[in-house]
Amino acid sequence: MPNPTWKQQSKFTKLVLMLFSVPLYYFFAWISLAFFLPLVYTSMTGETKTINEVVSREYVDSRKSCDYRLKFETVDTPMFHFCLRPEIYAQMGQGEYAVVTTIKQSEFGHYIKSVRFVESDIKSVVVNQRNIQNQVILVLILVLTATLAFTLLKHYQKKLRSKSSRLD
Repeated sequence: MPNPTWKQQSKFTKLVLMLFSVPLYYFFAWISLAFFLPLVYTSMTGETKTINEVVSREYVDSRKSCDYRLKFETVDTPMFHFCLRPEIYAQMGQGEYAVVTTIKQSEFGHYIKSVRFVESDIKSVVVNQRNIQNQVILVLILVLTATLAFTLLKHYQKKLRSKSSRLD
């Protein structure tokens, strides 16, 4: 059911909004796929390796991502977050920790599968699953929304054509 204010808009405004919204949705879907497809390819076909890393804990108050994170010394990018459960974050002190990181590596980059703490009271293995799940959900939402918007645009165009043919 459309928003009640939608019916109050002029036909020109509706057409312009629909014409710009469809490419915009497909652009966001394409951007999501550009991140998602290499991630899936790497996680499925990449070569498994283990490397030694140094990590520390990090707290970021975030609505869109996790609050408790591991900060890797070798990875410094705003798009990467390795989420921690709150109980593991609480076990960690303020210092640095040696970890053994299991990664999958391909031509498109690497994907961190798990982190195991070395010589620490923390006996847990932290597994990275959230990133792929979030990307799958985001891509599905964007593609479905763009498809719906495109279908509505086609329906609206058919209505305009049928009205104009009746007037002729």
